[in-house]
Amino acid sequence: MAGLSTCRQKVTAADLAGANPGQWQQLRTALEERRQRRVARKRFRRDPDGCLKDLENQLNQLSLPAQVF
Repeated sequence: MAGLSTCRQKVTAADLAGANPGQWQQLRTALEERRQRRVARKRFRRDPDGCLKDLENQLNQLSLPAQVF
C-alpha cells in the first residue's frame, strides 16, 4: 500500500548526467555485499549441514598445499 501512495518523480537525462559514477559504483558494491550476505543466511537456514560442509571444503582447499606430480 505504501508504494501506491508514493509519488514518483520522472528522471531526466540531465539528472542522470549529473550522477557521480564513483558514488554510484560504491553504492552498487555495498548493495551487492548486502545481497551476498542475505543469500548466505538464507542458504544456511535452508541447509545448515550442507552449507557448513561447503565452507569446510573451501577452507581445506585454501590450507592444503598444491601437489606436484
